[in-house]
Amino acid sequence: MVLENYDVDTLDRHVRIHATPVVIAESVSLSGKADPPPEIVLGTWGWIKARERRENAFFEIYDPLRFEKSSNMSFARFRQKTLQEFATAQWVDIRMENLQVLQGPDYMVSVFAQRTFPHGEQGWRRLYWMRQVELWKIVGEEWIPQNLGGSVNYTQLAGKEIRERLRECAEAWDKGDLKTLLRAYDRTGSRNGAQGREAIAASLDRDLAAKKENPYSAEPVVRVTKEGVEARLQTDGHARTILFLPGAFDSWLIASDETAKQP
Repeated sequence: MVLENYDVDTLDRHVRIHATPVVIAESVSLSGKADPPPEIVLGTWGWIKARERRENAFFEIYDPLRFEKSSNMSFARFRQKTLQEFATAQWVDIRMENLQVLQGPDYMVSVFAQRTFPHGEQGWRRLYWMRQVELWKIVGEEWIPQNLGGSVNYTQLAGKEIRERLRECAEAWDKGDLKTLLRAYDRTGSRNGAQGREAIAASLDRDLAAKKENPYSAEPVVRVTKEGVEARLQTDGHARTILFLPGAFDSWLIASDETAKQP
């Protein structure tokens, strides 16, 4: 591609290296702005959630055979490399910015800026999708480390979000809304020794029936730890520790909720 100097100067104000998508095609036509395909948007959010959960289900999003062709790496090696990355930290919070979805001849590309907390990793992620029967699968990906600019105080950000989550739980408790309370807990979470959603529901139901003091309403002390984001509260003469982990769509879920009597 050859451009005059004037055109280069004009484009320079709008093009970012490694970030602005490039289309190679025989022709290009402009049309009205369309929303990104919902299945690719949801698939991209699903990729983020699966990577945060660091479970084997993460690899089910990929098409192993096509991925090997595009990456020149065996899927077994990719899996091993990714699991090694997972082992370096107990949890991560991935934040997505500026999501764009581009359509190719027989594939889709989701492109977004990615910030990974609490480690501070940042850059641009590209996920290449192809339809496999009824499902879209990832057939290739690119990661380009890059300073995205702007300063994010993650402790402050997480603290604000956790306080809002606790406020929602406090309101649900006052209303006796068991369903809303239960949705705040991770499916593998625990509450005072009760493990899993069914046991947590029973624990919450007992405390609501006993008209115990609202366990979410006290002002928390929030801190980022190796295990997750921890909120400590004082309720009814007891110290309460609630550990949060990232949920879907930049939400937070309670991984553990334990009360200990003061000595």
